[in-house]
Amino acid sequence: MDADAAERAYLAVFEIARMYEAGRGIKADFYLANDWHMLPVVRRLAQEHGTRFGYDTHEYAVEEYRYKPDFLTTKVPMVRAIEARGLKEAAVTTAVSAGIARDMAALHEVERVPVEIRNVPNRVSDLSPLEPTRKRMRVYFHGIITFDRGLEECIRSVPLWRNEFVFQLRGPIRPEFMPVLKSEIVKAGVWDRVEILPEVAMVDLVHAAAEADIGISTPPSTSKHNIYALPNKFFEYIQAGLAMCVADLPDMQRIMAHYDLGVPIRAVTPQAIADAVNSFTPEIVDRFKANARKAAAELNWEVEQARLVDLYEQALKTS
Repeated sequence: MDADAAERAYLAVFEIARMYEAGRGIKADFYLANDWHMLPVVRRLAQEHGTRFGYDTHEYAVEEYRYKPDFLTTKVPMVRAIEARGLKEAAVTTAVSAGIARDMAALHEVERVPVEIRNVPNRVSDLSPLEPTRKRMRVYFHGIITFDRGLEECIRSVPLWRNEFVFQLRGPIRPEFMPVLKSEIVKAGVWDRVEILPEVAMVDLVHAAAEADIGISTPPSTSKHNIYALPNKFFEYIQAGLAMCVADLPDMQRIMAHYDLGVPIRAVTPQAIADAVNSFTPEIVDRFKANARKAAAELNWEVEQARLVDLYEQALKTS
């Protein structure tokens, strides 16, 4: 799709037009697009006010919803045209993981690879001291409970877990996923081993997670969006001091291996998930928890933000 046509069509959408109108009266020294959705808005605002803009993407936009039947035909051409232009014209480009940054630059034929700025949480320094892990171990997931996260496979794996493990889920459940969630739990016969925990405010996520033992994340390798995943929950689990049990994907495993944080899941299948979970003992969990507490001192926003601030300071000096 032609970039001009894509932007015209997108800016004609009622909600997007309202965003643009709301921004017209704000003359900024620099505009920042949060994901591709805002690129046409900030690009036009920057043009009108004679200034510059940046682009920060938290997803691999052209791959994000590949599991939806109409995504490839109705959204990808528009997203691709908008993002390609934005990457080339933005004064600063950043991405949530190194894998997304490299692949996105190659896809859009952009020489300048976006800088990796990870979605790490603020430092949480008031957690209770670590206590020895009990025999009953809580395998914990938090985030949006929906499709394409491997949750169905996790539930199917629970009957293969040793009896001392329980699976806990916390987060908003997408209405269309609720019947699937219930059906999987019933078919697996694990109502007594799967706990749906109440939602908590974002600012309380890390403290709530710290009550668990093992953080799990199982994005299946169905798209590059998943393959290069470096999700918020990964760093929130670390900040909470959990042992890690996550899919064997490059960006997550690079950090896992560097800090010795947990056990990789070799494939998002019930058996592979069970093999990984069953490899934990209370003593092993305690070791990984201690390592996570140490890693949390580096993997937090107070440290990460310095790189972002430096990028924008350099861009503003050259504007």
